[in-house]
Amino acid sequence: MFWLVFSFAPFYTRRSKIRPLVELEIINIKNELFAIFDRVMGHALYSPSHFQLEIRSGLLTKEEIKLGIQNKCLNESYLYDSKVSKSLLVIGRDIFRRVESIDRLVDKALNFSQLVHADEIILLERIREAAKRYDFGEEAVEKTPAVKIGGNTLLPVVPNISYRAENISELYSYYLELQRLTIKHFRYMDRNVAIHNVQYLFGAGKYKECIAYARKSLKHAPDDKMLIWNYICICLYKIGATESAYRELYYIYKDRPYNGSLVSSRSFLEHFITDSKAVDILLKTHSASEVEQLKTTLEQERTKRSAFLQQNQLLLDYFANKRTNVSGSA
Repeated sequence: MFWLVFSFAPFYTRRSKIRPLVELEIINIKNELFAIFDRVMGHALYSPSHFQLEIRSGLLTKEEIKLGIQNKCLNESYLYDSKVSKSLLVIGRDIFRRVESIDRLVDKALNFSQLVHADEIILLERIREAAKRYDFGEEAVEKTPAVKIGGNTLLPVVPNISYRAENISELYSYYLELQRLTIKHFRYMDRNVAIHNVQYLFGAGKYKECIAYARKSLKHAPDDKMLIWNYICICLYKIGATESAYRELYYIYKDRPYNGSLVSSRSFLEHFITDSKAVDILLKTHSASEVEQLKTTLEQERTKRSAFLQQNQLLLDYFANKRTNVSGSA
């Protein structure tokens, strides 16, 4: 009785108040990791990548990471190959800032080590170690690739950060482990967490789980009901409940949300755009030109994604040939 009153009860009360703060720090680590992968797979410096759904859902492959990283370099001093310099994006500083943030967040979470589970501590330390393995520190990020030997200045054959492909893949596996951990065991919930978890379940193909989770999460994102109902609608469609999906589709778009812009909902509507009955439903509340604009935009985005992968494949082949030529002349 003494232990219950003076030890267990105070600890349980403290845990119920502080544990959500620990979970929030871990969720923030997950978000920083997502930002790193989004940057690695980016086609432009100031645009989100075309791979956000794949990243969140565990569908990003090692091969895609290897391709995505081909047009990324550490800093401007690596833009020395005139044949490819215009294709390279400088991301070293941004990744360094993200890793610095991860390092701080891990420290903040572990400050309450008595409230962090053993498997969480192990995972957080693995994430920190993997994130800091390359190019950590301002001096490392700003380093020049040039090395002077005698009277000669030597430069690396390959100027990109492809040496980090395995490291990024390892970090991604930890990110997915963290994703599964947060959705299964964490009690902390806010608008962003609710939406990200819905996106994860949908992208992972767990449609029935996604429907149930999305319905429960509506109360955590009252200003994003349209977004969440879109996911419910698509999941109904994916599990074969097409009539229910069509009914939800009509109720979602009958009031012309987003000022009538179907393009604003293109990531959802791409699942329906080849279904004539679904298109007929959209045509009840939107003009033919609005539906056609949606189709055009979706095609343009598919083309841009394909062009990004093709460009990076060309870079991969170019750098491979450079390595072969250097090895042959050695």
